Amino acid sequence: MSSEGVYMPPSRRGSGNGSGGDGSQGGHELVVQQVKEVGVTVRYPMLSENNYGVWAVKMKIFMRAQGVWAAVEGDGVADDKQDQMALAAIVQAVLEAVVLAIAEKDMAKEAWDALKEMHIGEDRVRKANVQTLKRELERMYIEDAETIAQFVIIKQR
Repeated sequence: MSSEGVYMPPSRRGSGNGSGGDGSQGGHELVVQQVKEVGVTVRYPMLSENNYGVWAVKMKIFMRAQGVWAAVEGDGVADDKQDQMALAAIVQAVLEAVVLAIAEKDMAKEAWDALKEMHIGEDRVRKANVQTLKRELERMYIEDAETIAQFVIIKQR
């Protein structure tokens, strides 16, 4: 290795014949780059009743970083070890009561889909309730002769 951090293949070292051994005339140099892998501990977010959307996005990002997301996609690319690691990540990110609900799932995709079904269904109910409340609010109006106090009393009935 030269003093500049450039690796010269053995056949090119010190030839001095202008064949590129010194890097000056059309020779091939390989730049050595030191790469260090750092072990990072990932703390998976905890799934709650209200955070499924954000939780799913975060889990996808974390599981991709860990190299196990393919198991959740279920396209047959993941091996058994990746699948078990993905399933372990999912189990770490849910409450104990939810673990019991997905305990019979043997594959990460099955567990992921079960969680999605549980929470998307609840989300649809919430959205329907919000739509109903919005319609009720839009139908509310106060008569010209009514005071706010009278309006509130009428609407509380």
